[in-house]
Amino acid sequence: MRIVAGKYGRLRIRVPSGNRVRPTPDRVREAVFSIIGSAIEDARVLDLFAGSGALGMESLSRGASHVTFVEKDRRHARILRDNLEHIKCPSSDADVVVSDVLGSEHRLQSLGQFEWIFLDPPYGKGMVNETFDRIAKGNWLALGGTVVVDHPKQEELSLGQGWSVEDRRVYGEVAVAWVKAMTMEGK
Repeated sequence: MRIVAGKYGRLRIRVPSGNRVRPTPDRVREAVFSIIGSAIEDARVLDLFAGSGALGMESLSRGASHVTFVEKDRRHARILRDNLEHIKCPSSDADVVVSDVLGSEHRLQSLGQFEWIFLDPPYGKGMVNETFDRIAKGNWLALGGTVVVDHPKQEELSLGQGWSVEDRRVYGEVAVAWVKAMTMEGK
């Protein structure tokens, strides 16, 4: 797998072996970041269920100021750290948090707020809605921020009150939704 564009463009990154990690394909990442465009520049980014870290590293490559990667599997987190070292990412630009997104509230309390959150949980486990509850409870999304959700195209997103799907695109079997928190004016 490679980083598609930006200052780390074309650099290859390792992907953990086995079927527990399903990295976002290059062409889907390219399409997503074409839509995001320059809005990623100088942004704080949260990459949940990070796996290989491809989405967060693509963000760094395209100018994000800082990315926090959250991955519960220690082996995957080690590969992610190795990938960051391989691309020569300054340590001040990225943090890797080894934690379960849904099960370790105390470890994730002080993450802060982010303009962009990438959410790519394991497919077929019903984790999207629960993760949106966690994002709201942790107050992780900055005002005007966006959550980008990678999910199977046949899966309907029912995110509950307070969230609005602004856009949804399908790329083969993968769907990507851009979700915003609704403000009082948006209700």
